Amino acid sequence: MIKTHNWDWCALAMVVALPTACSGISDESESTTTQGEAALHDESHEGAVFTMSNDAQANTVFAYHRSADGSLDAAGQYATAGIGTGASLGSQGSVRLSGDGRFLLVVNAGSNDISSFAVRGTHLTLRSKVPSGGMMPTSIAERDHLVYALNAGPNSNISGFWLDALGRLRPIAGSTRALSAAMPSAAEVAIAPRGLGVVVTEKGTNLIDVFDLHFNGTLGNAESHASSGAVPYGFDFSSSGTLVVSEAAPGAVSSYRLGRSGTFSTISATVADNQKAPCWVVVAHDGRFAYTANAGSSSISGYSLAWDGALQLLDANGVTGDMGQNAKPLDMAIDQAKHLYAVDAANHLIDGFAIGETGNLTPVTSATGLPSTLVGIAAM
Repeated sequence: MIKTHNWDWCALAMVVALPTACSGISDESESTTTQGEAALHDESHEGAVFTMSNDAQANTVFAYHRSADGSLDAAGQYATAGIGTGASLGSQGSVRLSGDGRFLLVVNAGSNDISSFAVRGTHLTLRSKVPSGGMMPTSIAERDHLVYALNAGPNSNISGFWLDALGRLRPIAGSTRALSAAMPSAAEVAIAPRGLGVVVTEKGTNLIDVFDLHFNGTLGNAESHASSGAVPYGFDFSSSGTLVVSEAAPGAVSSYRLGRSGTFSTISATVADNQKAPCWVVVAHDGRFAYTANAGSSSISGYSLAWDGALQLLDANGVTGDMGQNAKPLDMAIDQAKHLYAVDAANHLIDGFAIGETGNLTPVTSATGLPSTLVGIAAM
């Protein structure tokens, strides 16, 4: 049974089949993007950060140049050719960079489609806009050019796409799979490392769904597993495949092990962070630390992540990063230079922190002047 009172716990905390043609979509050569990628990963360790407006009239991506010290400078705005909802999406992963950093994927929850961009430094070129395969896409995943979109509206599902060499999305026939209920308040979709499946968290049912992944990009049936704690929300994977999931209701994080043949086991169960409404999770690229954003406490909590996936809170009070009074931290992203960026929905900005050797967070930047509808973030 769906527990409707769990719908968007974090939002409550904040209050107290080919690609369709699209005007402006470019067909630039792949070599242009490859040159841009090389420039972005040179010895200066500079990069880019992207977020989106989710505007109900015209969705827009905001691009920032990231300096080596983590500071951000505005670098342009790019229309997605779709529209948002103008409100919280109650999800993680509405903006994603491909694993190779060459493409950016964005959901348009108000127009039921998704957009793909080629990335050239901080410059974006719209490559495709395609129907998402359902209603109200709120999260998108990519791994090795396989893409899955989470449609959280009526008849909630996930639907698959291939991301071609030019950054165009092409639907995968027979890839759409229903979730455990018609509207289970799904929060995120992601593709596990090493082909271990596609994972979805369901806030309303307290379930974590794991779909078998086939070689052709389609999915088998889902195995639904009970979350260790109530309202499983955002999650991320370590490079070894450990799944780290936030639990908004108890104020905690859990870790799990995914294995072949659909095996699923708990490693660390409901490790409290002593904060309110932890909803978004990111794992550092070296796999040593995990962080959760606490929408109800203006803070970010850090955890050490052991080789076997065990979690341990870094700071006894749960405050590893202080976002400042009345902040509402939402989505987070970690770049290749060990900076963590968090969306502050209350103050309409992005805060940036340097990640220290012990997992500590030191403030380094704040990008202001963003719209009140701001959601999603990706960094490199």
